[in-house]
Amino acid sequence: MKFTFKTLILILTLVFATSFVHAEIKLNVLETANLSKYYKPIAPWTGLLIMPDKSEREPDGSVFIQVRNSPKKGMIGKILRLRWEKTDWYNTYRPNVNISKATLAKEAKKGLTLPHRLNGLKHVSALESLAGARKRDVTEVILKNPVFKNNSLYINSAPVQIVGNQHALVKFIGKADGEMRKAIHYNPKIGKFDPKLGEMVKIPVTGTYPKGKKIVTSTIDIEKSDLNNTGWYAYGRKIDGVFCITALAPRKMFQIGADMSIVGSKDNKHYIGKVHHKNVFPGFNRRTEMVPDASLGFANRNNTWKLGTKGFVVHLFGDYLIPGKKLPKIATGHLSFGIAEVVTDPFTGQPRFQIEYKQVYAHTAIGIVAGSAMWHCFSGSLLRGWMYALPISDTIIRIPEMEPYNIDGWIVSPYDGLEAELERMMAIYRTGAGTGVSDVRPDVSCVQDSNSALYSALVKFIEKVKNNPKTKNWLANKSTKASEVKRFENLVRLVKKVKDKLTSFGLLQSNWKNFIRNPLGSRKAGKVKKIIDALLSIGTVFPRRSHDTLLKLGADQGYAIWSIYTANVGGVIKGLKPLTPQSVLIRK
Repeated sequence: MKFTFKTLILILTLVFATSFVHAEIKLNVLETANLSKYYKPIAPWTGLLIMPDKSEREPDGSVFIQVRNSPKKGMIGKILRLRWEKTDWYNTYRPNVNISKATLAKEAKKGLTLPHRLNGLKHVSALESLAGARKRDVTEVILKNPVFKNNSLYINSAPVQIVGNQHALVKFIGKADGEMRKAIHYNPKIGKFDPKLGEMVKIPVTGTYPKGKKIVTSTIDIEKSDLNNTGWYAYGRKIDGVFCITALAPRKMFQIGADMSIVGSKDNKHYIGKVHHKNVFPGFNRRTEMVPDASLGFANRNNTWKLGTKGFVVHLFGDYLIPGKKLPKIATGHLSFGIAEVVTDPFTGQPRFQIEYKQVYAHTAIGIVAGSAMWHCFSGSLLRGWMYALPISDTIIRIPEMEPYNIDGWIVSPYDGLEAELERMMAIYRTGAGTGVSDVRPDVSCVQDSNSALYSALVKFIEKVKNNPKTKNWLANKSTKASEVKRFENLVRLVKKVKDKLTSFGLLQSNWKNFIRNPLGSRKAGKVKKIIDALLSIGTVFPRRSHDTLLKLGADQGYAIWSIYTANVGGVIKGLKPLTPQSVLIRK
């Protein structure tokens, strides 16, 4: 071949082009590496629960956990025993699980997800019922303050369900290309989302109505949502260098900033009963603060909801209507409780609410597992989250009487007792009290059993304090600790009011203990029907009625209340209409 000047130019051009491509590839790799610092662990300690084989079970009811996040980097990836350290209800509630043929037939007809791996096992622990709740090991959890010793992790409170092992704060840019779309990260240095920090992420599109299942999720046109302006907490994990999103939570809804402020007990109660659920439409989102007087309003919000502040969560969701689906006579919905805390956002450094649900939840076809769950896991999961289709109200009530007490050096918190009582109830639901199924009949069991657990926890806390020898002097010494003693006395009065309200839900003063031992959701069908027939005649057993009554009680008590309301957010679902929760007496 004849060598010419043109040939030389061609060779040099190819060399420069190749160098440029290599440089561009290196730059992209470098950018991806630099973006890794914008991902953070969901919590210091997280892992995948693993149900032991029958031969691996131990008398303490421990399970295995594959560590996904840990402050001790050498532990990441290891499989360890997860053990319960305290000797409390965990050791006393250990049912034998036997799923009957009739239950299996019901499962086949309704498509329920039952804990088959627990069937035939004796003395099933709360950890085992959580690890073995689904057909395979897919339950990821947060561990709170675990202690490593003897090659095991020891915990004192129940694991909290999550989705994924990492999360980021992102904003979506442009249209999706299949399941791939561009996301830009929040840059704390400039205090906003940075176009220079962009990458392609993988996220399901969905937006259809799955056959035989009620759940539906969507990210269609998420970039056009007004919630996209403030960004999304995106949860998931990296696979082959690409972040795969499996859950979302809208950042705006957890910021300490209200869209509406209601002042005064009377106006608060009017809002709760007449306004809160009105004019809800697809894409609806609103944060409402309700305060007893102007001194606790907008100007003093930072004092009311400061870092570390905890609140009692009343969670309520409704239903939805899709083309071809018959409008239900009553959209009953679902009620549960939770605990919220004001924490520091790890991405922005600003205060935000963090919600942990305590879901007393029956067995269903979509595989939701009763138990503690972070907001993104229950509401924002792209596999089984409700925020994409349903109207959801999460209302946080700041109850001063529930905050910790210092009784001559003995620190004790009502929230600890509430968590323990609800954890026990949720463990009962996971096993169906040994039957393998927790059933739902007109959606009332969540109301009855959550409320009875609440009342039981408060009563037990008061008895615990009064029966401790230290408290006799403390209660008598009103001159030095008058405010603390008065706060406890207010708690005693509050519990009496709660009891009065619970009786209106059909919980007679003499039988609330029976509900704790034998919840509605786990009782035999014949007994349940008799109870529900009696309760329905009162017309006060619906989630909406319980929700409104508890919130109005909070308003009467002069508590600060904060409500987060969303409906059909995340992506567009054509033809879907959210239905707000109703009861016999409340139809709007």
